[in-house]
Amino acid sequence: MTVAKSYRLLRAIMTTAVEDGLIRQNPCPIKGGGMEASPEPAGRGTVAISDVIVPDLGWHLQRLAEPGPAGRVFVGPNGAAPRRNNFTAIRRKAVAGADLSRELHFHDLRHSGNTLAAATEASLAELMRRMGHAELEG
Repeated sequence: MTVAKSYRLLRAIMTTAVEDGLIRQNPCPIKGGGMEASPEPAGRGTVAISDVIVPDLGWHLQRLAEPGPAGRVFVGPNGAAPRRNNFTAIRRKAVAGADLSRELHFHDLRHSGNTLAAATEASLAELMRRMGHAELEG
């Protein structure tokens, strides 16, 4: 079961509890929380990045990523794909070290990058491409 499906199930259960008078308010108010992502085929796509991070990204790829074009950019402590709990601990340490808000989530960076691109007057098509959306969703 995906995270989105789990959230929809939890939200539906809580909505029923509200309707039955068991609780006053549904504690699942996340707009779009039950939406499924639609990645590009085979999980591959183009990622737009700023020239500013190219040197740091090169350093990371040479020292911390798997080698070759098919290598993973992020590798867990035992050489496998990072698990969510490992990645979360690493992210929290980095966020604290950078003196950022504890509310900052990894996925927020994706949206921040697109917001910055929008500020440069990128077209809607360019912004959609950056986010991996092939077409407008209704």
